[in-house]
Amino acid sequence: MCGFLAYIGDKLNSNRLESGLFSISYRGPDSSGILKQNKFTFGFNRLAIQDLSSKSMQPMVDFYGNSIIYNGEIYNFKEIKKELESNGYKFKTDGDVEVIMKSVFHWGFEKSLKRFEGMFAIIYYSKKENKIYACRDFFGIKPIFYSFLSKNEILFSSEIKAIAKYKGNVELDFYNSINPIFFTGMSPKGKTMFKDIFSLNEGHIFTIDLNNFNHKIESFFKIESLIDPDLYKEL
Repeated sequence: MCGFLAYIGDKLNSNRLESGLFSISYRGPDSSGILKQNKFTFGFNRLAIQDLSSKSMQPMVDFYGNSIIYNGEIYNFKEIKKELESNGYKFKTDGDVEVIMKSVFHWGFEKSLKRFEGMFAIIYYSKKENKIYACRDFFGIKPIFYSFLSKNEILFSSEIKAIAKYKGNVELDFYNSINPIFFTGMSPKGKTMFKDIFSLNEGHIFTIDLNNFNHKIESFFKIESLIDPDLYKEL
């Protein structure tokens, strides 16, 4: 389990980001790191599992200036690594983070996700496209929460606590979330107990164009795709 807090925008409050990241430091007690760029800042708390060396520390930046923060585990990363090596790629680490980065560089973001077997919450910056990608695994095992601070500012985090720490004040959403919780035991899909703090749905990608801050949320996986329609009808 690792934890991250990402700020997208150009009006960063460094003290608030550090405070928010520290509030979820128990998710990654091994080390912490912050990457500050012109229009985004990535903060990460690491729990080292696959590769214990500092080379696998995040935020990770590759040779081309792409960067990533990621929580989870790609179970088939060794098989993907061998395939990439057969295509001429060389690796400096033994973990799955570098495999994710080189996969995205080779196949593109969405095509790479469909190759991964595992649980993941990824925030990725593509320098060539000047875009931020945030995605959540097929079944939503790893969480991503987000909140707009303004039209051109957004936070992503592994926990609501870090977002609340940065924002400074949050309100319960009694009508849209608290009330349904009493009936269903959970918040409505995509919402949380708090106003203006949302949960990225499973199997979805949140894309932000840093040139104009246009954004969109799209599905890259639907559970229905696992069903054989003919077999379903037969049963």
